[in-house]
Parts: sequence; C-alpha cells; structure tokens
Amino acid sequence: MHGSNYIIRITKHRVANQLYGIRVYYVRLRRDWSKGSKLIFVEKTNPLGDDAFIGSGVIDKIFELNELSDVSEKKTWIENNYYKKIIFGRLVKFHPPLPVKNTQISSWSQTGALLHGAQISTSEISIIEGHVNIMIIL
Repeated sequence: MHGSNYIIRITKHRVANQLYGIRVYYVRLRRDWSKGSKLIFVEKTNPLGDDAFIGSGVIDKIFELNELSDVSEKKTWIENNYYKKIIFGRLVKFHPPLPVKNTQISSWSQTGALLHGAQISTSEISIIEGHVNIMIIL
C-alpha cells in the first residue's frame, strides 16, 4: 500500500547531488514516509530565486536511527536532527526543470519554503511529469 506523496524543497545543491548520486535523503520532517510513496523535488534554479521541479523519486526503504550501524552516520544524524533516512528505488530528473509558477501548484497558499513537506496528490504529480522530459536515474 502506498502512503502519501510529498514535495521536498532542496535548499543545497549538495543535497540534490546526494539524492541523485547515492539515492539517499535524510529527513527532518515527520510525515507518513512509506515504501512506494513518491517525493517530488523542488530547487531554486536561478539567481532570482524562482523554484522549479527538478525530479522525483519513489521511496524503496526507510531507516530510523537505531537501524543504522555506521557510527559516523549516527553522529551526523544526531547533529543534524534527522528523523528518517530514505533510500530511493526509482529516481528521475526533469529536463529542463519545470518552474513551479508554470504549474497548478503556483495557486496553492504554500509557496517557496512553505512547499517543503507539503502533501501532493498522485494526479498532481502526473500532471507535472506530463509537462517535462524525464531522465530515469539507474
């Protein structure tokens, strides 16, 4: 059974690199993270501060602190107040990124930083993905 889908706002480019490089995202938010849920990623894509959808990922595994064996990873987890570690199965990048202002999401009351952690329906994600070229990350 699939859980809820969420928007994740990426504020540091290194986090996007981590997502697409090693398929990992450390979460600070408490949400209904579950295997099969889809997360759609938003990042600032220009100096004017405009946000754009850059890709999405389907959750494959979720870990809690007590499930980690690497001591340095546990230390980093505690220092950064992480809640869960997400491992992605399927990841895609959007080419080019789709500006949020060009989607139905721009009419939401949440914008910018408030999009982080917002729930999004499967149909809304499908509409967004229908407007971009998708590159699957293997």
